Formats: sequence, structure tokens, C-alpha cells
Amino acid sequence: MIAPTLAPLLPLDAMQSGESGYVADLDGPPAVVNRLQELGLRVGERIRMLRCGPPHLLQLGETRLCFRSEPGVSVIVGIYEA
Repeated sequence: MIAPTLAPLLPLDAMQSGESGYVADLDGPPAVVNRLQELGLRVGERIRMLRCGPPHLLQLGETRLCFRSEPGVSVIVGIYEA
């Protein structure tokens, strides 16, 4: 099996349906960042874009999360390429 390689980092909004990657950076107001982390959206977490939004539908492990981009909140991801 060939190990996946990583593409350059990009905003979560740039992910396409069906793409997998990981959360590289999460930035914004502390209360919002803390809530996203409570919901499972953490740096290093593997994610899969199930549906492009708004709102986006993300797979985080066994959890599905609807996420709407918000001004002042930045989610940066690395995309896995096969």
C-alpha cells in the first residue's frame, strides 16, 4: 500500500466533497475555538468533507459535524493525496 502524501495547506472552505485531510491550524476567538475543539474539530484531527457548504458536512472519526464558516474564524487543513 502506498502512503498518502500531503498537499499544501489551505482553508477548510477550499476542500472538495470526498476529500480527506487533517486540521493543521484553528484560529479565532477563544470561546469559538474552544467550542469547536469540544465538538471534535482539533489540530491534528483527521477530517473528511462529506458535503461542501454552507454549511459544510464534515466527518470527524465517528462524528458528523455541520460547520458554517464565520468571519474571524480560520480553519486550515492539509489534504491527503493518494
